[in-house]
Amino acid sequence: MMENCRNLNQFIQQTRSTMTSVHSFECREQALQKVLVYNDRAEIKRLVKCDLKPGMNELQIKNLPDSYIHDSVRVTGHGDAIIHEVQAKHVPVTRTEKDSPRLAELRQLVKDKEREINELNAHKEILAKEKDGFDKILIQLGSGAVQPGQSSPFVLNNETFTGLSQFFTFYRNSQVQTKNAIRTDEETLEVKNDELNKLRNELFQIEHRGGHSLTLFVQLETQTGGAITMDLAYQVHNARWRPSYDIRVETGEKKRMTITYFGHVAQGTGEDWTNVQMFLTTAQPCIGGDVPELGTLDVAIRPPTPPPCQPCPTQIQQYGYGAPMMAAAAPRALRKSMARGGGGAERQMMAADCMMDMEVAIATVQSNTTSTEFAIEKLANIPPDNSEHKVTIGAFEVEPHLIYECVPKKSTNVFFVATAVNQSELALLSGEASVFLDNAFVAKSNIKDISPGERFNVSLGVDSSIRISYKPAREYKEQKGVITKNSSNIHEQIVNVKNTRRDGILLTLKEHVPRSTDEKIKVALLEPQAVVNASGEVSVSEMSVAQKEGAKISSANNLEWTVAMPAGSQKVANFLSLGNF
Repeated sequence: MMENCRNLNQFIQQTRSTMTSVHSFECREQALQKVLVYNDRAEIKRLVKCDLKPGMNELQIKNLPDSYIHDSVRVTGHGDAIIHEVQAKHVPVTRTEKDSPRLAELRQLVKDKEREINELNAHKEILAKEKDGFDKILIQLGSGAVQPGQSSPFVLNNETFTGLSQFFTFYRNSQVQTKNAIRTDEETLEVKNDELNKLRNELFQIEHRGGHSLTLFVQLETQTGGAITMDLAYQVHNARWRPSYDIRVETGEKKRMTITYFGHVAQGTGEDWTNVQMFLTTAQPCIGGDVPELGTLDVAIRPPTPPPCQPCPTQIQQYGYGAPMMAAAAPRALRKSMARGGGGAERQMMAADCMMDMEVAIATVQSNTTSTEFAIEKLANIPPDNSEHKVTIGAFEVEPHLIYECVPKKSTNVFFVATAVNQSELALLSGEASVFLDNAFVAKSNIKDISPGERFNVSLGVDSSIRISYKPAREYKEQKGVITKNSSNIHEQIVNVKNTRRDGILLTLKEHVPRSTDEKIKVALLEPQAVVNASGEVSVSEMSVAQKEGAKISSANNLEWTVAMPAGSQKVANFLSLGNF
């Protein structure tokens, strides 16, 4: 008897071990822990809690978003269990099983609005029938007066006129009321139809397509069972962020530049991001992680093109005119095929002053090996409507150096420029900037990628009080030598500058100096005398030095000439270069 009981217990244990306990969860109902937004996607991290039973357990996480990126799921757990398998696959479902709470709410709102419209249409139809009924009575009354019947003769007397007057008064009042009611119904119907179209458009934007749901199956095994927690991470398309900036420059006694760094986040993933810790990253997974292969570049002398083949008379007689045409078309087709195939690898690679200033919530910056993450301080609420939501990444102040610059060959406008060093720990990405000068909006600009410690320039707009006149260039040519002749070209460029401001400035003019790529051609700058800067690099300490008069040649072989312009002064800048060959 004891042996039989022991065998029965073993059988029960084996049966329990082979049975799989199924636990179903709705993906959107699991706690949203973190959202990491890239420039073209987002990574969602959720927390799943479950009480496992001894033996095999299967966790079914239903209704992953349609924007789920294939093979991006990652599952880790905490507890006494072993993860055996993770698989995401599509399973057939009904529409109500797949709908999110917002989607189900929209469907119900559409049904309610359609019901209201149907009721209004029915009321309008009843009013129209009531109006038509009175019209028919009036027609019958008129026909009886013209052609009175034998059974009930129509006699025109005082009593008849009194009755007709009362009837017409009633008819008039009833018709006015009916038409007013119909007009009111039409106006209400117009409003209701607009509301219905709005609901339908919103429903269309987030409505799921197809009758399948993406479900994640996780196979777990545990000896003792109990509570476990599982971290679920997956990536989705239709999410993005872009940077923008608010740059404010003050030119008072103490010059300062305040830069506020914003992130514009939008998503249409089908999931609501409610009260979530959001991170923005500068990583770009869309570029890929494979280093492109360069391949081999072969050089050869192209053989001469052979003359076209002339068909012999026998070929013409035997095959007619079609054969030579085909023979001539064959090399062209071959050449087109080679043109399509050649170079394929290259193409593929190819506020008020008396009040205290408000503090700005800034993000926590975490630098990784190849990217930077910004942790937004405030919990975010981003609905899946593809509209942009503005969050503050950070704000910092730098001390700018204000300069005037002009490139007269390209534009005779003089630009007021602020140059500074990014002394924050924020990496600034390329994006649009709104520039304010002394609290007045002056320009829309674009910021390039700026790393911490890197110098950058911000254009503060055009100063029309400084006028530039760019005269046509003059060319002088002369030739020397009897046996060996040397030719010289002198290029003269005159620029007139007038300062109508009430204060003096330093203006930097930028002009081309030709750079020779042939050893036989020698180019020299005759005027002004310039210092050659071979590297073109400027250290951080040099950037704090005030702008000085003088000329220099940049690393791009361009002349940068800084001239002093007192208030109300006018000056002629003469650029003179010599070319010998």
